Amino acid sequence: MGVRDANALARLFAKNNTTTDPGSFENLSQYKQMRLADKAKVIQATDTLVRVFSNHYAPLVTGRNLSLLGLNLLPSLKTRFAKQAMGQR
Repeated sequence: MGVRDANALARLFAKNNTTTDPGSFENLSQYKQMRLADKAKVIQATDTLVRVFSNHYAPLVTGRNLSLLGLNLLPSLKTRFAKQAMGQR
């Protein structure tokens, strides 16, 4: 997420006039708006992982284990999942 934050900031500065103060309210507001959706997705994913892996409810444990086994058995799905988790399309 930090790399995506830095990339977004660099793109914003490249797009805006170089004479504009990088710390201006306008720049910071645009940056915040650019990053809101990604930040919300990362927070949701992290919360979901904690809830899934800290839960000892038997059906959830079984589903979790089967899902992890499926990822190991299907490399293309595992790669797609990893790319999604890294924010790649």
